[in-house]
Amino acid sequence: MDHVPTGENRCIEYCLINRALDGMCVGLVTVDQAGRIQWANRAALRLLGTRLNLCESEPLANVIRDRQLGAFWKEAAEAEDGTMGEVTITWPRPAQLKASVTHCFDRAGERIGRALLVCDTTAERIVEL
Repeated sequence: MDHVPTGENRCIEYCLINRALDGMCVGLVTVDQAGRIQWANRAALRLLGTRLNLCESEPLANVIRDRQLGAFWKEAAEAEDGTMGEVTITWPRPAQLKASVTHCFDRAGERIGRALLVCDTTAERIVEL
């Protein structure tokens, strides 16, 4: 059986996990089944050019302002399986991204949303050249 924290332990674990995810250099956005933003870490918010208090509960498709990332998200949101790809964005700043969209499931195995992960590989690409 899975470990399910309760009470104060649950709060502590949630806070630790939340801080760890927020501090990642890889951007992470979670959305519900309708595509509304539930949570995003700082790296994702920087790449989207927004703040969580401005985009929480908004459709991710409406928050993405870059055309290429928007096209990637649209395709991934309609796909039955996970999607991976490379995306060149120009807004809010030029960058090369590796992006991945996967389904999120609850403990019962029911689909509850999707997660978008984006990694800025711009510096990596410059070193390769």
